[in-house]
Amino acid sequence: MNLTSEVRHPGGYAHWQGTTYEATGARGLVRLIASQEDSPGPQWHRGLDRRGHTEYTLIVPLADVDWWIHVSVDATWEGLDFQLMRLESDGLVSGYLDDRGLTSAHDVTAEQQGGWLKRVDRGEVHLGVPLECLANLRETVTDSKASALQDR
Repeated sequence: MNLTSEVRHPGGYAHWQGTTYEATGARGLVRLIASQEDSPGPQWHRGLDRRGHTEYTLIVPLADVDWWIHVSVDATWEGLDFQLMRLESDGLVSGYLDDRGLTSAHDVTAEQQGGWLKRVDRGEVHLGVPLECLANLRETVTDSKASALQDR
């Protein structure tokens, strides 16, 4: 669940019964996600994640989790702001790149680094590069449990 020793992979996490799980949630419920290696109990539902790997899920009441957070990760790539969305199965990190200051030379740089840069729409640029090509990785943590309790 970590990109580095100090920065977690972006996404949701919840702590339940002594273990931290990937998590999503809505309407007072939290969906806990465990991998096959976590060996969850028989009450967990077996399924496949978006990559086709086995995962186990369990839905618990929001009140039952110790905490539930959302982690976002920002970084710098070649002097431009980058919002990391995920670590891809090919080892590249992908996300959104700030297009202010973006030049055609950045396309070449991304390719030379073994990655890619795509101009999706006006003002929207996607980037995929090896993690080691990013600088200044930093995470921001939002308290999802507190937000969900306020929305009730």
